[in-house]
Amino acid sequence: MESDHVGDTAPSTEASISTHSPPLSASASASTPSRSAAHGPATSSTTTVKTDASVTFESIKGLSSTTRTAIQLGFNFEHCTPVQGQVLKRLPFKEDLLVRARTGSGKTLAYLAAAIDTAATHEASSDQKPGMLGQDTDTRVVILVPTRELAQQVAEEAAKLAFFHRWSVRACIGGTRRERLMHDMLNKPMEVLVATPGRLLDVLQNNMQVRSRLSQVKALVYDEADTLLDLGFGKDISQIRRLLTSNLQTFLFSATVPERLLRIAGEWMRPGYITVDTLNKEDAVHFNVIRQSYVKVPFMQQKQVLYHILDRHLHANPQGKVMIFCPTVRLTMWVAETINAVRGREVMVLHSKMSQPERTRIVRRFKAARSVIMATTDVSARGVDYDGIDLVIQLGVPRNIDSYTHRIGRTGRAGKTGEAILVLSPYEMPFLRHLHGTPI
Repeated sequence: MESDHVGDTAPSTEASISTHSPPLSASASASTPSRSAAHGPATSSTTTVKTDASVTFESIKGLSSTTRTAIQLGFNFEHCTPVQGQVLKRLPFKEDLLVRARTGSGKTLAYLAAAIDTAATHEASSDQKPGMLGQDTDTRVVILVPTRELAQQVAEEAAKLAFFHRWSVRACIGGTRRERLMHDMLNKPMEVLVATPGRLLDVLQNNMQVRSRLSQVKALVYDEADTLLDLGFGKDISQIRRLLTSNLQTFLFSATVPERLLRIAGEWMRPGYITVDTLNKEDAVHFNVIRQSYVKVPFMQQKQVLYHILDRHLHANPQGKVMIFCPTVRLTMWVAETINAVRGREVMVLHSKMSQPERTRIVRRFKAARSVIMATTDVSARGVDYDGIDLVIQLGVPRNIDSYTHRIGRTGRAGKTGEAILVLSPYEMPFLRHLHGTPI
């Protein structure tokens, strides 16, 4: 058995962290559209500006008093994180926005406040009167996310803001009773709709009444856009975009911006979109608060190595939270059953084959627990904000660098330190070459 460090650096200090998302670069670069962009494909040019991490929500002049009050009372925040300051200080603006922001940067509140404030301001300037069921309670903001768990989490956060605007938030996700979902979407207020792309497209294509309720959307958000592409939602999103009105503002948030995402941004966003990058090369990224290491061990011995890692960690951290990522559902179940039988520890399990009510129950239990182990597939790798995870173990090679990045991003959040261990068989060792030269 061999062990070595992939990365082992001292923690860095950051300005106030409030909410959720993985890597890339705390000064920010913001782009202004070129003149030719208005006539060609969606493009942006980039100029670098410094991020003022001391910005308060009170000082942002473009933010409505209602949204400002919602942030102060609903979230109890006074200061902006870099991404929040960079996005919200631009209000009001008409251009679409592409934002790169890392895990734990507060991006969720950034896009919720921007999108809801944009739509609410538009409504206030029209003749519509809020509070009546019908056209006035139709959807104004649509937020697309890659997983059901993230949709539920975002919906809960959105409700804190929407409440002060007298708006309602609804989630449109798979794994729920279709009849109940359709009834709610047809008969109840849903000014803010948080959805997974597959379920929303299915609803829009098969129910004209629901589609009509989305005819007045003013703001569209793509959260975890890189993950949306990784999970194969690209075509679904393009179809959804064509079914919605063209006169809306788009916010695309992503931890990484690979070339394929830039290519499709021209289809998802309007020409002349603005790019905001809240990460820089000197930041050493969020990952310098995570102690990363790997273990080389034959597959048949990995069970004993896993026991050793868990025993060592939980002895030093009795109240620790651990996530174990497995490549398959079968291995996930085996890991949980084995640890339970041999070590007498309950291990929670979360994977895509579980029913939605069961997944929701497990997520809530895991969030509330103080000392717990979860064995999971990549369904837990992205988006959802779990507090207090101090160790991430990955069994086997991740699908790609982005998957590795998102997995270890479950720890070291909100300025805290964390540890990530990658367990590899000898034949899997070439994966390490792909990590060298990356900002992790």
